[in-house]
Amino acid sequence: MIISDFFSKIFKKLPAQSEFLPKICQHVTNEIVYFETGHYGCVIKMEGLPFDGVDDKHLFSSFMSLKNLFSAIGKTFGNRAAIWTTLRRSKVQFNQKYDFQSVFCQQFADHYLQRFQQEDYYENTFFLTLIIKNNSMDAGIKECQEQIQILLRALETYSPTVLTAYKNQNDVGFSEVYQFFGSLINGSDEAIPLSATNAYQVIPAATLHFGSDICEIRPEHGQSKFATLYDLKDFGISKPKILTSILTLPCEFTLTQSMIFINPYDMVGNMKKQINNLQSVGDLAQEQVDELEYGMGGLTAGELMFGDYCATLAVFGDTPQAAADNGARAYSAFLNSGA
Repeated sequence: MIISDFFSKIFKKLPAQSEFLPKICQHVTNEIVYFETGHYGCVIKMEGLPFDGVDDKHLFSSFMSLKNLFSAIGKTFGNRAAIWTTLRRSKVQFNQKYDFQSVFCQQFADHYLQRFQQEDYYENTFFLTLIIKNNSMDAGIKECQEQIQILLRALETYSPTVLTAYKNQNDVGFSEVYQFFGSLINGSDEAIPLSATNAYQVIPAATLHFGSDICEIRPEHGQSKFATLYDLKDFGISKPKILTSILTLPCEFTLTQSMIFINPYDMVGNMKKQINNLQSVGDLAQEQVDELEYGMGGLTAGELMFGDYCATLAVFGDTPQAAADNGARAYSAFLNSGA
């Protein structure tokens, strides 16, 4: 009886996974979801750009276009907008079977597909999540729809598609947006149906157990998955193609970066205050003052935007040791690239 009471108290203290998720409620359009906090969000999936054998000038032009696009969003909405970029490297499963009447074609297909069963192959998928806060539902939906069209045109070179709600062959509604968020926390990419229940209560389908350095993801069915987690402490070198080495890592991982914008007016005031503090104490680090003045000029001109930035990396493995080994390999790749 004492033992059962002990475990009963422990389980009562364990919070539900939904308590840690953004309060996603329902789809208000096929592409836009609503949050309890008054935010409206959409997710765009992209394929990326080829970079091997491509002129660096072309890549730099795409890099600057992307930077200007993000700056324009921050300049337009200020602290009402936030952006998340997600790079998901996942293992490709080849379960297709092909039947041919010709014996030669059948033997050729079986031999060709055999190598895909013997080795692991991976694909890289990019996602852009935009969140906008608005107290009016009609205005919030309109702003999101306008930004979706702007993003699709600006990201045309990345082959973008908007994640949406859809119906399967049985006329049952599903959400690609829910499926994307579910893949981030459940460790698997499974379809999630639409329902009257709020999405943040439906999306969690796995139990997360955190150890000292390893996280175990226990799904409702299937084998457990393990992960090592990292966050970005400091920036090294920032330039195009700096992280291309991580695109070929022989493991699954998810790299997420977020930027919650700060109002330019508030940021200019903070920068002026910091410059006055440095000058009033006679600080000899004139370079810091020069950088602050440069940033303040770029912010005033709308060329730069400031915000709360965060970057996290989750590296996966089938066993705790595999997750640790893959994490060490990914950590070294980021460190050697200058990040």
